[in-house]
Amino acid sequence: MEVQLLRSLERASLDHQPVEWCPVRLVREEKHQSVHVPAGTFETYVMSAEIRDERTWHFNVETDPSNRIIRWECSDGQKAEMIGNQRLKYWVLNDNASISALQKIGLTSRSVNTR
Repeated sequence: MEVQLLRSLERASLDHQPVEWCPVRLVREEKHQSVHVPAGTFETYVMSAEIRDERTWHFNVETDPSNRIIRWECSDGQKAEMIGNQRLKYWVLNDNASISALQKIGLTSRSVNTR
């Protein structure tokens, strides 16, 4: 399926191009794939988004109804994978109270200078 995507301000600025719509080809593979990441092993399906003459992204999306993105990678070398996950009442977590929640999913608090 081909759809139109509005380029991000970041990408337009980096490419020195105006923000504009561009065609993107979306593909969802039928075959499921088992993926192991630091957060565990998940059954996923693979989705791809290809911007003509640019980059291609591949997403491993959980087959469970929550449909979390478990891992993704881009042809330009960027990639990420789930290191942890926990359902939290984010609206009550603030200041130092959130540090233990970060640690539970494998993250650390940023220094005061980067907040």
